[in-house]
Amino acid sequence: MHDKYIYLKRNKYFVLEPEAKIKKRKLEYFEKYEFNKNIEFKNKIYGRINKEMIIKALANTLQITFEVTENCNLECKYCGYGNFYKGKTSIRNRRNLSIEYAKMFLDYMNVLWKSNFNFSYKKNVFISFYGGEPLLNTAFIIEIIQYVNNFNTIVPKFSMTTNALLLKKNIDILVKNKIHLLISLDGNKENNSYRIHKNQKESFNEVIENIDFVNNNFPEYFNEFIQFNSVLHNKNSVNKAFTYIFEKYKKTTTISELNTTGIEPSIKEEFWNTYVNLFENLNQSKDYKFIREKLFLNSPDINSTSKFLHQYTNNVYKTYLDFFKDAKAGIFLPTGTCIPFSRKVFITANGEIIQCEKISNTLPFGNITKEGVEIYFDKIIKKTNDTYDKLKKYCINCNRANNCNQCIFNLEINNSKIICNGYSPLKKSENSFDNFINPLLKERKLYKKILKKVYYE
Repeated sequence: MHDKYIYLKRNKYFVLEPEAKIKKRKLEYFEKYEFNKNIEFKNKIYGRINKEMIIKALANTLQITFEVTENCNLECKYCGYGNFYKGKTSIRNRRNLSIEYAKMFLDYMNVLWKSNFNFSYKKNVFISFYGGEPLLNTAFIIEIIQYVNNFNTIVPKFSMTTNALLLKKNIDILVKNKIHLLISLDGNKENNSYRIHKNQKESFNEVIENIDFVNNNFPEYFNEFIQFNSVLHNKNSVNKAFTYIFEKYKKTTTISELNTTGIEPSIKEEFWNTYVNLFENLNQSKDYKFIREKLFLNSPDINSTSKFLHQYTNNVYKTYLDFFKDAKAGIFLPTGTCIPFSRKVFITANGEIIQCEKISNTLPFGNITKEGVEIYFDKIIKKTNDTYDKLKKYCINCNRANNCNQCIFNLEINNSKIICNGYSPLKKSENSFDNFINPLLKERKLYKKILKKVYYE
């Protein structure tokens, strides 16, 4: 363990102090100002979901995402539907989502939006298009936009994730409907070399040609409605992806890790050779401070510290009513799993309803057929609450229980063991709290910035 220099304000000079002693003083500070008093809530982690909670979540969801098509004009090596992941294939069945099924689901939602379960009339709801490559099925996109624009219960906003190969061809549709685009781009030509056509030909030059066309001919749309996402792997880095996009387009990019759940056992070695840890890679970046400032909450250390402050300082109030609530009262749901549909509803190309695209489609929460829309309330409740029961013994002994990001549907659970990568025993809380507070030591103004700018729904 290394020693560190710390600045003693009262004496106005730096002294060398053992790191263990510094960590101990931090923990004493947390305890003195009750940063960790919310750990008491571990005795109240016995909340359970019920049907009414799910209906309310559905009626107030923030986003509906349609998997427009399973077809794609690329075959990216690390694709979530590719060979890295068991039970999935990059070819799939090449289905398009039925327009009638999508309309049936929107009608189902419209009834909920008119009901008392909806807390906010005419709120913004994102209608998103996903693939495959969604621009391979523009007829679906156009018709659904026209359909939902006739609703008087919500204010629809439209978004899409795209590989950018068809931007130039469809720019009129995108601009007319003010569709927010998230473009997948991993950096320069070498960085982007996993994003290839089915004939193994690289796609970079075509992608850049399409993006440049939009930037040059529709600059207002480009500036307001286009964002980037880069997948981190062994052919790029946070610094390379961020720098390329920032210098070329004056935009930041969010950085995503490869999904580490559901890996195909036969090629695990190849997967882990491709995988790169976001936190470690960012810390090694030569432009670390600049990138972290630009990424802000998309930076993993700032994100963790922000959630820590919001959960443990007891100085954060979401509404005025919270001033009058007893912070120790109430019952809490284990883990950081969303109440199903509270953030997003995802409709697969074959009409299955799942919580989001990050969860395996082997766990459908509903289905759309010619007969109508069915939500599997009993199945959702049983699956979720049974998993909570298995996890409770871990949650009550975890110092991250009130700051948990773990989704139960991405855990590997069987009868003999549960693997939770976020589990942090209470006896190790000193190290955990130390990691959360370190970014504040590096940048003293960060505390004020987080409290002023960050709000969690």
